[in-house]
Amino acid sequence: MHCQSRIIMLNLKDRREEPRFPLSDVYRKYVSCRLYEGDSDCFEAQILDFSMKGLRILSPVYKKLDSEVDCIISLPKLYPKDLRTKIRVRYVGPAEDEGNYILGAMIIDADRSYVARVFTKIIEFVTSRTGSIY
Repeated sequence: MHCQSRIIMLNLKDRREEPRFPLSDVYRKYVSCRLYEGDSDCFEAQILDFSMKGLRILSPVYKKLDSEVDCIISLPKLYPKDLRTKIRVRYVGPAEDEGNYILGAMIIDADRSYVARVFTKIIEFVTSRTGSIY
């Protein structure tokens, strides 16, 4: 674990140049994120913020730099389809709550128009409401 801690701190700089949209606690309960390792291992993660090309995620599982992970984002009360994409981990750091990690990930999905449509829905959802949503 000690060696892992040293690796975590190497690449923490967020390099996204486009606008980031934070997802506060109020909205996180309406947006779910599942990360898949292989065909069967799945774990819930939380999106902390997003941009059109990347995500910052709170993950219970450590992922190595440059590893690729399948990601499914769901907005069941807002958008009927799941966003299925692949992400590449660009930075990893320890989260404030012990046992979790902050992952900075680049979306490596070829269908950018689909990602843009889904994220536009999330942005509209977040910016047009305050407080309890449903």
